[in-house]
Amino acid sequence: MSGVAGEPSHNVMQPSRFSCLAGIRGKVWIAVALLLLSGGALAQPGPDAAVRLRDYTHDSWNSRDGLPHNTILGITQSREGYLWLATWEGLVRYNGNEFRTFDRSSQPALRDSAISAMHAGRDGGLWFADSRGNLGRWLPGDTMRFWGRAEGLPGNGIDSLYEDDRGQVWIALNGAGLGRLQPATGRFDLLKPAEHGAGFVGIRPVQDEAGRMWVGSLQGLMYVEGDRLLLADLGLRPGVAWPYRAPDGRMWVVAGDSLYFMQGGKLRHWRSVPQAGRITAMLEDRHGVVWLGTENRGVLRLEQVGRDEVVDRAMDLPEGRVAALFEDREGSIWMGANGGLYRLREALFTNVNMRSGLGNDFVRTLAEDTHGAVWIGGSGGLDVLPAGGEIRHVSLPSLHADQGDALVLALLVDGDEMWAGTYGDGLYRLRDGRVLHRYDAAEGLPSSHVRTLARSVDGSLWIGTRQGVSQLRGGTIQPLQTQGMPRTLVHALLETEGVLWIGASSGLYRYAGGKAERIALGNAEEGARQVLALYLDVAEKALWASTDRGLYRLRGGEVAHVGLEQGLPVDAVFQMVVDSRGSAWLGSNRGVLRMDHARLNAVADGHEATLAVDLYGSRDGMASSQGNGGSGTSTLLANDGSVWFATGEGAAVVRPARLQRFRTQSSPAVVIEKVMADGQPLAFTGPGVVVVPANTRRLAVTYAGLSYLSPHGIRYGTRLEGFDRGRVSRGNQRVVEFTSLSPGDYTLHIDAANGENAGDGQEAVLRLHIEPYWWQRTSVRIVGFLALLLLGIGLYWRRSVQYRRDAARLERLVEQRTDDLQRQTERLAEAAEEKQGLLDRLGVQAQLLAQQAHQDSLTGLPNRRAFEERIGVALQRVRDGKEVLSLAMMDIDHFKRINDQRSHAVGDEVLRRFAEVVGQACRADDFLARIGGEEFVLLLPGLGQEKALLACERVRAAVEQSDLGEVAQGLPVTTSIGVMQATAEMSPDALMQAADAALYRAKHGGRNRVEGAEPA
Repeated sequence: MSGVAGEPSHNVMQPSRFSCLAGIRGKVWIAVALLLLSGGALAQPGPDAAVRLRDYTHDSWNSRDGLPHNTILGITQSREGYLWLATWEGLVRYNGNEFRTFDRSSQPALRDSAISAMHAGRDGGLWFADSRGNLGRWLPGDTMRFWGRAEGLPGNGIDSLYEDDRGQVWIALNGAGLGRLQPATGRFDLLKPAEHGAGFVGIRPVQDEAGRMWVGSLQGLMYVEGDRLLLADLGLRPGVAWPYRAPDGRMWVVAGDSLYFMQGGKLRHWRSVPQAGRITAMLEDRHGVVWLGTENRGVLRLEQVGRDEVVDRAMDLPEGRVAALFEDREGSIWMGANGGLYRLREALFTNVNMRSGLGNDFVRTLAEDTHGAVWIGGSGGLDVLPAGGEIRHVSLPSLHADQGDALVLALLVDGDEMWAGTYGDGLYRLRDGRVLHRYDAAEGLPSSHVRTLARSVDGSLWIGTRQGVSQLRGGTIQPLQTQGMPRTLVHALLETEGVLWIGASSGLYRYAGGKAERIALGNAEEGARQVLALYLDVAEKALWASTDRGLYRLRGGEVAHVGLEQGLPVDAVFQMVVDSRGSAWLGSNRGVLRMDHARLNAVADGHEATLAVDLYGSRDGMASSQGNGGSGTSTLLANDGSVWFATGEGAAVVRPARLQRFRTQSSPAVVIEKVMADGQPLAFTGPGVVVVPANTRRLAVTYAGLSYLSPHGIRYGTRLEGFDRGRVSRGNQRVVEFTSLSPGDYTLHIDAANGENAGDGQEAVLRLHIEPYWWQRTSVRIVGFLALLLLGIGLYWRRSVQYRRDAARLERLVEQRTDDLQRQTERLAEAAEEKQGLLDRLGVQAQLLAQQAHQDSLTGLPNRRAFEERIGVALQRVRDGKEVLSLAMMDIDHFKRINDQRSHAVGDEVLRRFAEVVGQACRADDFLARIGGEEFVLLLPGLGQEKALLACERVRAAVEQSDLGEVAQGLPVTTSIGVMQATAEMSPDALMQAADAALYRAKHGGRNRVEGAEPA
C-alpha cells in the first residue's frame, strides 16, 4: 500500500487572523512584494499569540487504546464535531472517550476496510475512499452511500479526495488520473494531462479562492482548465510538488524541501527546510504557524526563522511516516503516523523541570526576587529562572560529601539577598548567587533541618526548624523556648500585627508579647493535627491554615472549617494563594485545587453548604499531579499573575488568564450515539421519533459531548419531559437509563458543559414514543367500552322481558303456587348467603394477593415493588429537607457456592435465616427488602453516610457472628455492603447505582466489607 494519503485540515479549520484582512489583502501583498524586491526576507505570516511547544501537552493512542490499526492515513472533523481517522482496518470515529470503527463487518458496513483517503464535506457528511477504488459518503445518522466500478469509477486506488464549492468531488486515482464526480447526477469524468498521461499520479487536489482546482503530481504542480489537466509553468524544477490551502485561503506549494506561497499567479519562495527530508504533510494553524510532517524526522514547527521546533520521539511522537496533520476546532494539533495517533493540545499548565534545564525534578519551594526571576529549590539544590532567560544552577555545597548540593526546603527574598533553608545543612545567606554565610549549630541553630523562613517587622528573621522556632537577630540565633511553643517540626511562619503564627506538625500556635498558646482546630480525634501552610486574607482580616484535614479560617476569634464535607476533594491541602481574578489556588497530593475565594468564605460563614472545586492534574498539563507542601513557599503567586506549584516532577505553572479563556469556551455539542431497549438497539436518525416497544423494562440512551481538550471534565445534565420535574445532573456519566416508563410521548433533553460552565451549547433532543400494550390502546379501550355497554343493555333488556313474563305468570298462579313461591324465596335467601360468603372469601384472597405482590415469598421481606414505592417517598423527604437518608446494597458473599455445593434447599434456608439476622440487627425505622437472588437493600432514614456506615458495620458483624455457617453446612456466610447517602438531586436509579458501585468495591476489596460511595 503506497501513495500520499490523508486530507489536510483546510476544510474545517477556523480562519486565522489573515481572513480578517481579506478586504486589504491587495495592499498587504504589495507591501510584501516591496519587501521581496528590496531583498528583505519574508517572515512567517504573523503568528497571533502563537503557542510554543512548551505550552502544549501531548497524548497518543494506538491499537492498545482501541484503534483498529496503528497507521493513520487521514484525520478530519465532521460538522457535528466527531473526529474521523482513516486507517488500513476501517474508518474510525472518535468522540473523545472511545473509538468506533466502521468496516466490512460493522453496521452500516463498508465495501472495503482499508481506508486510504478522507474529506469532510460541506453538508456535514464525510467522503472517504478505500484501496479498491470505492468512494463512500457518510451522513449523520450513520447512513452510507457508495460509488465504485458499477457506478462508473475505474477501480484504481484512491490517494486523496476534495469537494469543491460546487459540490463536485475530485478524486486522485493512483496511476489513472484525476477523477471528477458529480454526486447529484452520478456523472464521472476522468482527466489526464496531455503529457505524462500514462500512469499519472495525482497528489492532494485543492481549490483556490478563485475557484481553480490544483493538484500535485510527480512531474510538478498542475491545474484544471475546463476538462483539461495542465502543467503549471511557475518556475519550479521538475519533480514532485503538491498544493496546500491554508485556512485563510492562501495557497502553498510544497516542492522538494522548499515551501512556496502563491501571489498574483506566481510562486514566491518562503523557506527551504532541508532538515525535513521528505515532506509528507502540511498544516498552517490558527496562529499562522506552519507544521510539516516528514517521512522519518517527526514534525517540524516553523514559526519564524530561528524559532523552529521539532516534535519527535523525544516528545513521544509515534514512529514512522507522518501522513496527516490536522487542527481541530479547539486548537489541538493532531498527527497521524505509522505508529499511531498523536495530539498536541494547549494545556492549562506548563512545567519547569529537568527537560527545561532544572537540576532535579523534586521541587520543594519557590520564590520570586525583585527582578522577576523565579528561584526554585528542591532535591537538586537551588536553580534560578530569570525573566525571559534560561535556567541556571546556583551552587550550595553540602557538608555531606556524598550529597553534592544541599537539599533546599525554604527560600526567602530579602531585598538583594536570598535566604535558603536546607535539609541537614542549615541556613544559607546568598547575594548575586554567591553564598555569603552558612548558619548551623555553631551559631546556635537548634536543628540543621530548616523548613520555613519569615521576616519580622523589626528586621529579624524567624526560622522554622525540626525542633521549633528560632530567631536570627544581629547575627545571633536564639531559639524560642517560651512555654507553649512547639518543639516539633515547623512547617509555616507568618507574622502580622505583632503576632507570630506558627504552623507545626503538632498544630497551630500564636506567639505574641512573649507568650505562646496553641489554637485548637477541631476536636482531638477528627480535627487537624498538622498545619502545613498559612495565608493572610487582608481584605477579610482572616488567617487561613492549610492542614491535613482541609482548611481552617480564623477570624474575629472564631474558627471555621472547610473540608471533605464541604466539597474539598482531598484531606491534606498545601499553601493557598488568591489571584487577581478572585480564585483561590492550593496544591495537594492529588493535584492543584482551584475555587472561588468569595464562595470559600461563604461556605466558611455557613451561608452556602458546599464548595465547587476544580481539581487539575496530569490531564491538564501537569507533569505530575503530586504536589509538595509543608516546607517554605510551595505555592507562589508571581508578579505577572502566574501561579507556581512545587511538585514531584518540577514546578507546574498556570496563568489564570489562560484558565479564563479555557473556561469561557462554548459548551461542547452533544450527540446521541445509541438507544437501547432491554439491551437491543433501536434505530434513530435525525429529528424523528424513536418508537420504543411496549414491553420495554429498561431504556438506555448513550450520548457524548464532542470536546477533546478535557473530555473527563465534561458535565452532563438530562431532562425527560413528561417524567422529570427538572434538569437532572449526571456528572460525567454518558448513559442515562429509565425503567418501566408508562406509555406515551416523551422528549429527552441532554446538555453538556465544560467543568462548572453553564450549558450554553446546543443540546441534544430525542423524542420518544413508548408504545402501549394492545389492551392499553385507546381504540381497544373504546371498542371494549362499547362492547360492555351493548352487553349491559342487552342483558338488561333480556332481564326486563323475562321479569315481565315471570310477573304475569306469578299473577296467574299466585293462589296455586303460594307454597312454591315460599320455597323459592327460601332458596334465594340461601343463595344470597352463599354469595355473601363467596364475596368474603374473594376479599380475603384479594388481600392475600396484594400482600404477595409486595412481599418476598421466601424470606417474608418486602420485595422490589415495595422497595421502589418506599424509596420514592423517602427521597421526596430528602428533597423537602425533612430528613437525611442513606441506602445500603448488600449481597451474600459466594452465595452461588452454597447453592452449588449444598443444594438450593440449603441456599433458600440461608436466605431466610439471613433475612432474620439482618432484620434483628436493624433499627425499627429501617426498611429491609429483598430485590432479587441474594441481593438485599436497606433504607436507613435519618442516617448520614458516616452513621450509616457504622449501622451497616453492625449488620455485617451480626451476619459474620451468626450461626448461618451451620445452616450452610460448614460454608462461612458473610455479606458485603455498599453505602451511599442520598442527595436532593438523586433519582432512585442514581442512588442505587452509587450504592451498587460501593458494593462492587467492597466485593473486589476482599468481601465481608462495608464500603461507602465515593463523592461525585
